Amino acid sequence: AIRLKPKWGDPYYRRGLAKYELRRHEAAIDDFTHAIRLKPKYAYAYYSRGVAKYVLKRFQEARTDYRTALDLAKKAGNKSLSDAIQKEIQKLPSTQR
Repeated sequence: AIRLKPKWGDPYYRRGLAKYELRRHEAAIDDFTHAIRLKPKYAYAYYSRGVAKYVLKRFQEARTDYRTALDLAKKAGNKSLSDAIQKEIQKLPSTQR
């Protein structure tokens, strides 16, 4: 899909998810970032990138991605994603919320 539609963000996002599952967190972050460049309002990509950064203990960066994803999810009326993001924010060390 990436070769056929390189300007679509979704294939990069999905490849990022696969890399995350393989515990290749930095590579997943790269794919999520690419998906965001192609689709700047891609809330799921910000959220997933935040999760990967959290795993790497990059808490401040994770917080920034979570906040962006939360804002986009709320604007889109996506309550299930908003709820999931808020749970992730609660996991951050208290100085990072």
